[in-house]
Amino acid sequence: MTWDVVVVGGGILGLCLTRSLAAAGASVLLAERDMLGRGASGANAGSLHFQLRRQDTPLPFRAELIRRSMAAWQAMPDTVSDDMELHFHGGLMVGSTPDHAAALHAKIPADYEIGLSTRILDAHETAELVPGLSRGLSGVAFCPEEGAVNPLLAGPAVARAAERLGAEVRTGAPVRAIEPLAGGGFRVDVDGTPETARVVVNAGGPYAVPIGAMVGAPARHRPVSQMVSVLGRLPRLLLPMVQHIGARLTMKQTGTGTVLVGGGWLGDQTVPEATLPDTDAVTGNLALAAEVLPPLLSAPLLRTWAGLIPVTPDNLPVIGEHTGLPGFVEYVVPRGYAGYTFAPVLGEGLARQLTGQDPGIDLDPYDPNRPAVAGDLTAVQA
Repeated sequence: MTWDVVVVGGGILGLCLTRSLAAAGASVLLAERDMLGRGASGANAGSLHFQLRRQDTPLPFRAELIRRSMAAWQAMPDTVSDDMELHFHGGLMVGSTPDHAAALHAKIPADYEIGLSTRILDAHETAELVPGLSRGLSGVAFCPEEGAVNPLLAGPAVARAAERLGAEVRTGAPVRAIEPLAGGGFRVDVDGTPETARVVVNAGGPYAVPIGAMVGAPARHRPVSQMVSVLGRLPRLLLPMVQHIGARLTMKQTGTGTVLVGGGWLGDQTVPEATLPDTDAVTGNLALAAEVLPPLLSAPLLRTWAGLIPVTPDNLPVIGEHTGLPGFVEYVVPRGYAGYTFAPVLGEGLARQLTGQDPGIDLDPYDPNRPAVAGDLTAVQA
């Protein structure tokens, strides 16, 4: 069959893009080699981060992404309709030292500037909102606009929304070859089934490099392993999610009472591209979580898993066509750039661009041909 677009990769980025393309009237096939959300999306705790971590006003294109993403996630129940445990109970950003407290206070004006209503909580307000939070914290900022989603539910929910709009989503369907055609477009081998597409979008996340190599696209990122842990059910402790301004920590409680603990701790890096937890890192992550929220000490560790997530030299996404490869579009958002948070807006913008419309957001800073992402990737820090 001939498609307008074949999207390679079934993480949240590829799924949101597929839904937006289908909504715009494009014929679109998404091919995922495994199950949905098993890569970078599965190593994400589902936090919807809008607060800034420092006092500097972000670059204009990122500030606009934050503003639009707040609105996009608020509209998600109407966009998708299926339950994904999406909530907007707000987000806490905490600190443990006097310097952390100063940083929390200093960033408030920058948060206001991008449309957030973040404020510093006093001890009484903190205890009222999250009674179990440590009394030893040096500061707590609360942003009511923040929220969270269950990443195990979100991907399949967006996939079903895309299918209702006419997209086809295939799982267990690895792309084995991509061949540029003389007259334009591509022949794509999807698990032995030949497909033809005007455009191919490489949304393979940490697995995007070998997909790009099929057409000679240069690598602009490399994968690292990142972990998430889940603790056993507890009475309701957290409505808002929690993150730390000076350490790698995010926490949120699911609807079933389990607690997801993440923050970007790396898995075992000794075996390239392996998705193995690092025992010392798990211990450090959970110790920090219990330091911030002591009741977690009574919760058993149910599971820790690791997933690959890409990193880029300048920590910016890679979105667009490579020079000399018309119709082959790279679409990768690296670790630390809030890819889950920005997925609906980036997907909508790219879908608009691919269907001949104004993207509505500035995609130029993410050009895959920019000098900052060219060259040796082995020295890129995770």
